[in-house]
Amino acid sequence: MKIKIFDGHNVIGGNKIFVESKSGQSFILDFGKNFKQFSQYFEEFLTPRAGAGLHDFWKLNLIPHLKGLYREGLLYYVKDEVDKALTINPVAVFVSHGHMDHFGYISFLREDIPIIATPITHHIIKAYQDTGNQSFFEEFYIVSNVAFTNGVKEQKLKKDPDNKIERNFRYPKVSSKSENKVSFESEELGDFKYRVFEVDHSVLGASSIYFEVDGIKVAYTGDIRFHGKGAHKTEEFFEFLSQNGVDVLLIEGTRINENSLQKLDEPQLREEDIKQNAIKVVNSNKGKLVIADFGARNIERLEIFFEIAKETGRRLAITMKDAYLLNLLKSDGVNIIDEANIVIIESKREQNRAWTKEINKNDAYKDRFVTISEIGKSPQDYIVCYSFWDMPNLLDIEINGGAYIYSTSEAYTEEQMFDTHRLLNWISTFNLTPYGLEVGDDAIPTFTREYHVSGHASPRDLLKHIEIAKPRYIIPIHTENLLSYRDLLRSKLGYNFQIITETDQSGILTFDL
Repeated sequence: MKIKIFDGHNVIGGNKIFVESKSGQSFILDFGKNFKQFSQYFEEFLTPRAGAGLHDFWKLNLIPHLKGLYREGLLYYVKDEVDKALTINPVAVFVSHGHMDHFGYISFLREDIPIIATPITHHIIKAYQDTGNQSFFEEFYIVSNVAFTNGVKEQKLKKDPDNKIERNFRYPKVSSKSENKVSFESEELGDFKYRVFEVDHSVLGASSIYFEVDGIKVAYTGDIRFHGKGAHKTEEFFEFLSQNGVDVLLIEGTRINENSLQKLDEPQLREEDIKQNAIKVVNSNKGKLVIADFGARNIERLEIFFEIAKETGRRLAITMKDAYLLNLLKSDGVNIIDEANIVIIESKREQNRAWTKEINKNDAYKDRFVTISEIGKSPQDYIVCYSFWDMPNLLDIEINGGAYIYSTSEAYTEEQMFDTHRLLNWISTFNLTPYGLEVGDDAIPTFTREYHVSGHASPRDLLKHIEIAKPRYIIPIHTENLLSYRDLLRSKLGYNFQIITETDQSGILTFDL
């Protein structure tokens, strides 16, 4: 068995992990977008050329140079180079959850390759494509055939709207716990026998995977945490590893840094703490507008603010995109949108697209729409689920103070910090008081922690559960601090396992067992 990590081991996100059997079959663990690498070349107004297919991604080494993996039509301009690349035989791609840094490049893959994902993850991906920009690069669940359009001398690729293919999504038999024992059903694809476990993360439907190949037991966490409502699910996964053994553990380390050892005993906020802190803000802003800004697709946080709205005599006003996703999730048993206390904001921003028509024409929601102008007439009746990108809609109303609860992750990149400055300008313009964001005398924003908890496990929880799993080999992933991760493991857990971190000159980590 061989593990090759093309991306995601020394950076947060962009996971592209290949597990190859002795017979040459490959099981792929996530195929995400590496935002940090992408932003070295592109930004909002400078993007890869859709008409060139995968040419720009290939030339800039933004995707692995492999043959047998990508959609044939998108390789038109690099076909000669692809034909010389290493050939692989992918049997499946496991998508751990619905965040772009884990699924963002599956749009490039052959449409016949099975995609293993939970139903919720599938529907999140569908919502992303339906409400997105409709380019080749965001064809996550429906794939267009490639056609050509001719210029004077140049030829470029275009989508054939009359020929579309649905990707081969496969829902796993998710493991569950009963009578103090984790029960499971294994499934097989080629040389791989696997089991999928739902886990706790900041997006519903997240999962980890355990599989056996060539007599080797491998576990991949994806993104996990132990402090959300689904914490017990992650505990069950590690309980299974303890009971059944694991040779190689690929485990995330997003929150590991050079100070982790000194801060191991820091208390960990939970979602319930966020709720209690936010309730205080809402109660101190009676009669005024309250805006809740949290990550897109963070349904658990949306539920928190829904509970706050009910308990404070308000209604939760969600965006059309929120409504579209929640409507899809009804089939997965996540029925929030039918709650009478939820209303849908219709704004000037939404275009007349198929997905908006689906919500607009749904009789179940026809009496649930409000405009931002209506909210402006009685702001005390609502908590509005808006973010930086929705701020122009507030220009339609007069705002006499209120609260802006920043309940999402802090800015990590320079561009994100620019957006934070812009957001603060909007907040100031509307005379809102920010919570979760502060600006010092140096005009540099700082992010406080009372209104947001991470979607990732704390260093202390990672150490505890690695010790429970007792792997023979640990491969740290999804971290920008590999050496700090290694040193923390050695300091607290000793030398009962090997830690694999070495890469070749091209940055690829290869591990044979």
